[in-house]
Amino acid sequence: MTLLKCGGGRIAMTPAGETLLAEGTAAHDAVAAAVRRTRRAGTGAGLVLAMKPGDDAGLLPAMLAAHAAVPGAVPVEVAFGFGTQAAMLRDGRADAALLYAPRADLTGLAAEALVTERQVAVLPRAHPPADRDAVPVADAEPTTLVLAWPETSRSRDLAAFVHAVTTAAANAVANAAATVGRDAAAVG
Repeated sequence: MTLLKCGGGRIAMTPAGETLLAEGTAAHDAVAAAVRRTRRAGTGAGLVLAMKPGDDAGLLPAMLAAHAAVPGAVPVEVAFGFGTQAAMLRDGRADAALLYAPRADLTGLAAEALVTERQVAVLPRAHPPADRDAVPVADAEPTTLVLAWPETSRSRDLAAFVHAVTTAAANAVANAAATVGRDAAAVG
């Protein structure tokens, strides 16, 4: 199979060469990520949760407490970053991440929805959209906070973390909805 074509003082990749480069790069990246996660697991360092500061919908304390209550739970380190969470999952620097869909690219990641939030805009009076009676729905599309992790992960510690976090988030959202409903009934 020919990977490179030489001629006229030039070297160019054939379609097979381009395919091998793309697939080989992806395979190399996946192996490098697996090595990072394996090394961390071998040290007993626990799990790393990547997130943007404040992008937890107020759920982080409940999620971490629920995980800590699981017998044999490993420690969780929270790694903060701005726009790097998905990359940290893909390159093995993190085991899980809090991301917002549909903004985040979830390709190659498993994800569990935690809570959907409506968008709210607070604008100064002089801001151009402030004088509109309505904003197009596309401009105010709700976002969903998801817990994401590499879809190839087979870590039991990560599976226990995902279970604890998703259960805690569901309980927190249900409790918040009940409180809002009770408060609305008291006002009405």
